Amino acid sequence: MSSIPFTKVISWDEYMQHRPPYPDSMWKLWFDYHKGPLETVHDVGAGGGVASHDIARRTDVKRIYVSDPGKEHLAFAEEMLRAHHDTVDFIFRNTIAEQTLLDDSSVDLVCCCEALHWVDVSKGMPVMAKSLRAGGTFAAVYYLPFPQIRNSAKAQAAQTKLLDDFGKNTPDSAVQHPAWRRGFSQSNVGLDFVPFDEETWQDLRRIEINISNEGWPSSSLIAGRFGRVHDYAEGFAKERWEDDEWKKTMSAEELRQLLKKFLGAPDILWESEEWKTVLQGAEEVDDRLEVAFQAAIVLARKK
Repeated sequence: MSSIPFTKVISWDEYMQHRPPYPDSMWKLWFDYHKGPLETVHDVGAGGGVASHDIARRTDVKRIYVSDPGKEHLAFAEEMLRAHHDTVDFIFRNTIAEQTLLDDSSVDLVCCCEALHWVDVSKGMPVMAKSLRAGGTFAAVYYLPFPQIRNSAKAQAAQTKLLDDFGKNTPDSAVQHPAWRRGFSQSNVGLDFVPFDEETWQDLRRIEINISNEGWPSSSLIAGRFGRVHDYAEGFAKERWEDDEWKKTMSAEELRQLLKKFLGAPDILWESEEWKTVLQGAEEVDDRLEVAFQAAIVLARKK
C-alpha cells in the first residue's frame, strides 16, 4: 500500500466559497504568540494553500514551504499563490508530514490547518519539531466542518441525526486507507491527540472555541467504528472561549452546500426526513440559521 494516503479530489474554489475562512482573531492569536523573526514558514497539509495565502498577505514572510500528499491540491495552491504573491518564494512539495522535508532548525513557524488529524503524530511531530529553530512556533487548528446550529434546536438535532446516519451507512471500502481511519478517530477528540514532550516544547496552549462545558463534541459512533486515541490533554487546564468570528448566519441552502462539500454525500441524502426537518427548523427562523463553528487550536514553542 502506498505511503501517500488517498486524497479526495475536491474543488478548491467551492471549498473556499463554502468553508469558513480562518478568522482575523485566529491569526492575531498566532502572531501575538510567535516570538522572533517570521521569515520562513512550513504549511503542512496545505491543501489548496488557504493558510499560506493568509500568512503571505498578513506578514512579511519571505519563503513558504507548501506541502501536501495530494498532487491536485498542490496544483491549485501553486496557481493561486503565485497569482497573488509575487514577492514570496513558494516551494511546493508532494509529501506527507511524517517524511523529512526540511533541514534541522530551518523554519520559524510550522503550521497545520485542518490537516493534523490525518497525520500519524508519533512520527510527524518529531519531524516537524526538528525543522523548527529554537524559539520557533508550532501552530495547528482543527474545526468541525459541520457547524452547531444555535437558534434552532429542531434543526440542530436533525443535522446530528443526518450526520450519524450518513456515518453508519458509509461502507468500509470508502475509508480503507489508514490515514482516513486515523483522521476520523483523531478528529473525534479535537486536537487532544497531539503530544508535546517537555524536553522539546514549552509554553504550550490548548484552546477550544465555541465549545460547551461538556467539552469537545465527540461521537460514540466514530469511537466505536474507528477506535479511540490517546488523550494527551487529560488533566490539562485548557482555555475555552466564545468567538464571534467563528460564527455566521446562513440559509439552509448554504448549510446544505457546506455539508455537501464536506460529506461528498449522494443527492438522495437531501431527500431524507432528517434534512426535511432541518428545513422546517430553518423556516421557523426565517431561513437565518445562526451557526457556530467549533474549533480546537494548539500552540507550542520549540525549546
